[in-house]
Amino acid sequence: MAASIGQKYNKIQVTHRFRKNNVTRTPEEIEQAARISEQRAIVICAEFLSSLIGTTIGLGLAIWAAYDSHQRKKAEEKEHRDEQKDLSVHFKALEEENKALRLSLANLITKVEKADDIAAAEIDQQAAKQMDLNRLATSNTEAIVNLSSKIEEIWMQNKSRNDEITEIRNQVEVLSNAPKGLDRFKVHVQMPKQAPLDE
Repeated sequence: MAASIGQKYNKIQVTHRFRKNNVTRTPEEIEQAARISEQRAIVICAEFLSSLIGTTIGLGLAIWAAYDSHQRKKAEEKEHRDEQKDLSVHFKALEEENKALRLSLANLITKVEKADDIAAAEIDQQAAKQMDLNRLATSNTEAIVNLSSKIEEIWMQNKSRNDEITEIRNQVEVLSNAPKGLDRFKVHVQMPKQAPLDE
C-alpha cells in the first residue's frame, strides 16, 4: 500500500514537472517516466506522509494559533467594550456630578451676590449714619463753642458786676465807718457826778 501511494505521488510530481516545463507527454510516456522501484516508492511515500504530517501539524498549529488569537481578540474586544461601558457609566456619573456642582456653584454665586448687595446696602446705611453723626457732632461742636462763648461772656459780665458790687460794698463800708453828726468834731461831753443818796 505504501509503494502504491509512493508511485501515485511520484506520478503526480512528474506530471506537474512536465506541465511546469511546458513539455507535452502522453499518459503512457508519463506512466513510463514515473515508473520507479518499490523501495523508491516506499521512500517517496514515507517522505510524502512525513511532509503531509508536518504540513498537517503546521496547519493545525497555524489554525489553532489563529483561533486562539481570534478568541483572545474577541476577549480583548469584549473587555474593551466592557471597559468602554464602565467608562461611559462613570462619565455619565461624573457629568451628573458636574451638573450638580455647577448648579451648586450657581446657587452659591447667587447667594454671594445677594450677600454682597445686602452688605453694600448696610455699608451705605452705616456710611449715611456716620455722615449724620459727623454732621451732628459738627453741629454740637459749634453749639458747644457758641455756648462756651456765651458762658465766657456771662462770666465776664458777672465779674464786672461783682467788681462793681465789691466797689459799692467798699464805698458803703467806708461811709459806714465815717463819723456822723457831731462825732466828726470829736466833742466829749462829761456828765456831772451825782452825790450818793443818803440811806
